[in-house]
Amino acid sequence: MGRGNIRGLKAPFVLVANHENMYDPFYIGAALPFRPRIYPYFFIAKKKLMWTPVVGQVIWALGAYTVPRKVGLELSMAKTLELVKAGHNVYVFPEGKVKLKHGRARNPRRGIAYFVKHFSDVQLLPVFVQTSPRTQGGFWRGQVSITFGPPFTYRETGLKPPYTLKEMNQTAEAIMARVRALK
Repeated sequence: MGRGNIRGLKAPFVLVANHENMYDPFYIGAALPFRPRIYPYFFIAKKKLMWTPVVGQVIWALGAYTVPRKVGLELSMAKTLELVKAGHNVYVFPEGKVKLKHGRARNPRRGIAYFVKHFSDVQLLPVFVQTSPRTQGGFWRGQVSITFGPPFTYRETGLKPPYTLKEMNQTAEAIMARVRALK
Protein backbone atom coordinates (compact mmCIF):
# COMPACT_ATOMS: atom_id res chain seq x y z
CA MET A 1 0.00 0.00 0.00
CA GLY A 2 1.10 3.57 -0.50
CA ARG A 3 3.29 2.82 -3.53
CA GLY A 4 2.35 6.23 -4.93
CA ASN A 5 4.54 7.72 -2.20
CA ILE A 6 7.59 6.26 -3.95
CA ARG A 7 7.04 8.05 -7.28
CA GLY A 8 8.79 11.33 -6.49
CA LEU A 9 11.74 9.86 -4.63
CA LYS A 10 15.21 10.77 -5.78
CA ALA A 11 18.45 9.19 -4.65
CA PRO A 12 19.75 9.27 -2.08
CA PHE A 13 16.93 8.44 0.30
CA VAL A 14 16.73 6.50 3.52
CA LEU A 15 13.98 3.96 3.97
CA VAL A 16 13.04 3.83 7.68
CA ALA A 17 11.09 0.74 8.74
CA ASN A 18 10.00 -1.26 11.75
CA HIS A 19 11.65 -4.67 12.12
CA GLU A 20 9.26 -7.63 12.31
CA ASN A 21 11.63 -10.40 11.23
CA MET A 22 14.89 -11.13 9.44
CA TYR A 23 13.21 -11.22 6.02
CA ASP A 24 12.06 -7.57 6.17
CA PRO A 25 14.69 -6.26 3.70
CA PHE A 26 13.57 -8.88 1.17
CA TYR A 27 9.86 -8.18 1.67
CA ILE A 28 10.41 -4.44 1.27
CA GLY A 29 12.69 -4.97 -1.74
CA ALA A 30 10.04 -7.12 -3.40
CA ALA A 31 7.41 -4.42 -2.81
CA LEU A 32 9.54 -1.64 -4.33
CA PRO A 33 9.28 -1.01 -8.07
CA PHE A 34 12.47 -1.94 -9.89
CA ARG A 35 13.84 1.42 -11.00
CA PRO A 36 17.45 2.58 -11.27
CA ARG A 37 16.85 5.41 -8.77
CA ILE A 38 15.84 2.86 -6.12
CA TYR A 39 18.32 0.07 -6.80
CA PRO A 40 20.84 -0.71 -5.63
CA TYR A 41 20.01 -0.22 -1.99
CA PHE A 42 21.97 -1.14 1.11
CA PHE A 43 20.99 -2.39 4.56
CA ILE A 44 22.74 -3.32 7.79
CA ALA A 45 22.94 -7.02 8.66
CA LYS A 46 24.23 -8.83 11.71
CA LYS A 47 27.83 -9.91 11.36
CA LYS A 48 26.74 -13.46 12.27
CA LEU A 49 24.42 -13.58 9.24
CA MET A 50 27.16 -12.39 6.90
CA TRP A 51 29.31 -15.38 7.91
CA THR A 52 26.48 -17.92 7.48
CA PRO A 53 27.17 -20.09 4.42
CA VAL A 54 25.01 -19.23 1.40
CA VAL A 55 22.85 -16.74 3.34
CA GLY A 56 25.84 -14.45 3.84
CA GLN A 57 26.73 -14.45 0.14
CA VAL A 58 23.13 -13.85 -0.90
CA ILE A 59 22.51 -10.92 1.42
CA TRP A 60 25.91 -9.41 0.61
CA ALA A 61 24.99 -9.55 -3.11
CA LEU A 62 21.69 -7.85 -2.27
CA GLY A 63 23.41 -4.95 -0.51
CA ALA A 64 23.92 -6.02 3.11
CA TYR A 65 26.81 -4.60 5.09
CA THR A 66 27.87 -4.84 8.71
CA VAL A 67 28.67 -2.10 11.17
CA PRO A 68 30.92 -2.31 14.22
CA ARG A 69 28.99 -2.61 17.46
CA LYS A 70 29.58 -0.99 20.83
CA VAL A 71 32.08 1.53 19.42
CA GLY A 72 29.91 4.65 19.57
CA LEU A 73 27.59 6.27 17.06
CA GLU A 74 30.30 7.99 15.06
CA LEU A 75 32.09 4.76 14.13
CA SER A 76 29.02 2.55 13.86
CA MET A 77 27.19 4.99 11.55
CA ALA A 78 30.25 5.86 9.42
CA LYS A 79 29.49 3.33 6.65
CA THR A 80 25.84 4.44 6.41
CA LEU A 81 26.83 8.12 6.21
CA GLU A 82 29.44 7.26 3.57
CA LEU A 83 26.89 5.37 1.43
CA VAL A 84 24.35 8.21 1.52
CA LYS A 85 27.05 10.81 0.83
CA ALA A 86 27.97 8.75 -2.27
CA GLY A 87 24.33 8.94 -3.45
CA HIS A 88 23.17 5.44 -2.46
CA ASN A 89 19.83 4.49 -0.94
CA VAL A 90 19.86 2.83 2.47
CA TYR A 91 17.36 0.84 4.55
CA VAL A 92 17.46 1.60 8.26
CA PHE A 93 15.67 -0.35 10.96
CA PRO A 94 15.86 1.98 14.00
CA GLU A 95 14.53 -0.73 16.31
CA GLY A 96 17.77 -2.61 15.72
CA LYS A 97 17.19 -6.28 16.30
CA VAL A 98 14.14 -8.20 15.22
CA LYS A 99 11.33 -7.89 17.78
CA LEU A 100 11.28 -10.25 20.75
CA LYS A 101 7.60 -11.04 20.35
CA HIS A 102 5.54 -10.73 17.20
CA GLY A 103 3.83 -7.33 16.98
CA ARG A 104 5.61 -5.84 20.00
CA ALA A 105 7.58 -2.70 19.18
CA ARG A 106 11.09 -2.04 20.46
CA ASN A 107 12.38 1.38 21.41
CA PRO A 108 14.28 2.93 18.50
CA ARG A 109 18.02 3.31 18.76
CA ARG A 110 19.78 6.65 18.43
CA GLY A 111 21.51 5.87 15.12
CA ILE A 112 18.72 7.41 13.04
CA ALA A 113 18.96 10.61 15.11
CA TYR A 114 22.72 10.73 14.54
CA PHE A 115 22.09 10.26 10.82
CA VAL A 116 19.56 13.10 10.48
CA LYS A 117 21.84 15.42 12.41
CA HIS A 118 24.26 15.07 9.46
CA PHE A 119 21.73 14.80 6.63
CA SER A 120 18.66 16.84 7.58
CA ASP A 121 17.62 17.33 3.91
CA VAL A 122 17.80 13.69 2.78
CA GLN A 123 14.36 12.21 2.17
CA LEU A 124 13.19 9.65 4.72
CA LEU A 125 10.64 7.12 3.47
CA PRO A 126 8.65 5.61 6.36
CA VAL A 127 7.65 1.98 5.81
CA PHE A 128 5.54 -0.24 8.02
CA VAL A 129 6.00 -4.00 7.69
CA GLN A 130 3.27 -6.19 9.11
CA THR A 131 3.68 -9.94 9.05
CA SER A 132 1.55 -12.76 10.35
CA PRO A 133 3.10 -14.88 13.13
CA ARG A 134 3.61 -17.70 10.62
CA THR A 135 6.20 -15.69 8.66
CA GLN A 136 8.54 -15.92 11.65
CA GLY A 137 9.33 -19.53 10.76
CA GLY A 138 10.05 -19.10 7.06
CA PHE A 139 10.11 -16.72 4.16
CA TRP A 140 7.26 -18.34 2.25
CA ARG A 141 4.70 -18.76 5.04
CA GLY A 142 1.98 -16.40 6.23
CA GLN A 143 1.00 -12.96 4.99
CA VAL A 144 3.03 -9.80 4.66
CA SER A 145 1.73 -6.26 4.27
CA ILE A 146 4.06 -3.37 3.35
CA THR A 147 2.83 0.23 3.67
CA PHE A 148 4.87 3.13 2.29
CA GLY A 149 4.22 6.49 3.90
CA PRO A 150 4.81 9.92 2.40
CA PRO A 151 8.51 10.84 2.30
CA PHE A 152 9.72 13.68 4.49
CA THR A 153 12.96 15.34 5.50
CA TYR A 154 14.05 15.84 9.06
CA ARG A 155 14.13 19.56 8.47
CA GLU A 156 10.37 19.42 7.67
CA THR A 157 9.59 18.05 11.14
CA GLY A 158 10.54 21.38 12.71
CA LEU A 159 12.62 19.64 15.37
CA LYS A 160 16.04 21.07 16.11
CA PRO A 161 19.16 18.99 15.37
CA PRO A 162 19.70 16.47 18.17
CA TYR A 163 22.84 16.87 20.27
CA THR A 164 22.05 15.59 23.76
CA LEU A 165 21.13 12.00 24.58
CA LYS A 166 17.58 13.10 25.44
CA GLU A 167 17.21 14.96 22.10
CA MET A 168 18.54 11.95 20.18
CA ASN A 169 16.04 9.64 21.86
CA GLN A 170 13.19 12.11 21.16
CA THR A 171 14.27 12.41 17.51
CA ALA A 172 14.44 8.64 17.06
CA GLU A 173 10.97 8.31 18.64
CA ALA A 174 9.54 11.09 16.41
CA ILE A 175 10.81 9.36 13.27
CA MET A 176 9.54 5.95 14.36
CA ALA A 177 6.17 7.51 15.22
CA ARG A 178 5.78 8.26 11.49
CA VAL A 179 6.48 4.60 10.73
CA ARG A 180 4.09 3.28 13.39
CA ALA A 181 1.35 5.68 12.23
CA LEU A 182 1.16 3.61 9.03
CA LYS A 183 -0.05 0.53 10.95
